[in-house]
Amino acid sequence: MRHTLHIIIIITMACLAACSRHYDRRLITAESVMTEHPDSALAILQAIDSTSISSEKDRALFALLMTQALDKNHINITDDSLITIAADYYSHQDDRHRDMLSHYYLGRVHFNAADYPRSLLSMHNAHETATDINDKFWCAMTAKGCAAVYNATFKTTEALIYSHIEYDFFAALKLQPYLDQSMSELAQAHLYYGDYDRSIDLSRQLLDTLAIRPDKTLEYEAKKNIGQTLIEQDKYTEAVPYLEYICKTDMASSQDSSFLGLVYSRTGQLEKAQKISDAIESHKDLHSYYLKYDVSKANGSLTDALTALKSYDSIASLNLNERIKTDLGTSVIGYYSYKNKLIENDIQLAKFRMIIILIIGVIVLTIIVYIALRYYRKQKRQISESMLIAENMKEILTLKEHECSAAQHSIRELINTKFDLFDNLFKAYYESQHSSSAKKHISNEVQRIIDTLSSDSSTALQLEQDIDEHCSGIMSHFRHDMPNLKVADYRLFLYSVLGFSTTAISLFLKVDKINSVYDRKKRLKIKIKQSESNRKDEYLQYLN
Repeated sequence: MRHTLHIIIIITMACLAACSRHYDRRLITAESVMTEHPDSALAILQAIDSTSISSEKDRALFALLMTQALDKNHINITDDSLITIAADYYSHQDDRHRDMLSHYYLGRVHFNAADYPRSLLSMHNAHETATDINDKFWCAMTAKGCAAVYNATFKTTEALIYSHIEYDFFAALKLQPYLDQSMSELAQAHLYYGDYDRSIDLSRQLLDTLAIRPDKTLEYEAKKNIGQTLIEQDKYTEAVPYLEYICKTDMASSQDSSFLGLVYSRTGQLEKAQKISDAIESHKDLHSYYLKYDVSKANGSLTDALTALKSYDSIASLNLNERIKTDLGTSVIGYYSYKNKLIENDIQLAKFRMIIILIIGVIVLTIIVYIALRYYRKQKRQISESMLIAENMKEILTLKEHECSAAQHSIRELINTKFDLFDNLFKAYYESQHSSSAKKHISNEVQRIIDTLSSDSSTALQLEQDIDEHCSGIMSHFRHDMPNLKVADYRLFLYSVLGFSTTAISLFLKVDKINSVYDRKKRLKIKIKQSESNRKDEYLQYLN
């Protein structure tokens, strides 16, 4: 049972070790420097041969980090084939942080490709995940992504909502420069929403902050917001200095120039307005046509004004059609349908996992019960065997007790026999101690004993039986192993087993010379040695 448990533990540990393999260390290094040094992270990732990445988890992390590094280094990508690898992988893993990041950057790629519905879908997914895991920084970043999509599709109400969410999270974190950037974006959202006073307040608050922490990009955006807001409020004269400032920066666009030309036209500075209109006429966009229309109308060139207005209306109609085609409502519905499908899949997966766990539990329980039953049966069998051995021992003990009792009886009979000899001698001595014939009487008694031991076959047979009983059947084995010996040889072996001296044996065998006994014993030893008996060593020890 113990060995079985050890095997189960080893298998479990091996499975856990296989499931917990680390990511490629180069990927982990790139990920660790991504925030502070995105250029270094990009260099590390570009040095990796993507075709050499074998594991699915490493491929997913590489796809995520490469897209993130390119985005942070301001390299716009519009092909979603790479980041989709990460999004698909982490959607089915427990790593919710990387799941959120992969959907955020999938949204960024779709935004770059002007695929706003799919971008919004991914951004919403990332925002919900960030909220679930309570990651305030990424709650702000994903809200920023959602606001960008809504701004791009002219959904000003939703853009304002998510810009507020972005700003509130960064304000709670007190994290710069993100807080200043979010304030600029919130001011722009209020502008597009039509809340002009709030937009100007936020922009001026930002400019006050930038007086302490200068940032040319944010200063450009703040003054641009103020200039555009003042135009919307028909405060053209106040807008002039802000728009003149931004048009002198390296960041100025043709749109900025068109706004400056418009305020020049509306403030009577037609020469400056005409000059700007001529400079940007080649762009042939919405802003250049509107400026040309406004300047031509101010100059009294109604034909040019009408032509420019028609071009403006044509482009505006195209933009309107694009806005109509971009149905974000359908996208949001699709997003929640997608979420519901994911929930259904998770439920199915949970049911499948529960079934697997139950099956494993039943198997483990069955194994434990089987092992326990085997152990119980083994113990029961051992107890039965022990009881049987105990019964056998009891029977053997009883048998030995009977044998011991019989041996004691035989010993008593033998002692009585021996003492009968001495009793007869003592009796003869007692009866003859005052007689001159005492010695003769005792001598006759001793002679009678010698004759009994040497000539009486029944006495010899009794002695052999006694020896067999107490010496493991030695005489019977001897007669069986040495069948062709003389009677004297058998008697010699018998007397030797009884422990009689050579002198006594010579009397029992009735030989005159003691050397005759030695010679017979020597010949008997030779015969025993030449025999094939397994007991020859035992026989010889009695003759030594």
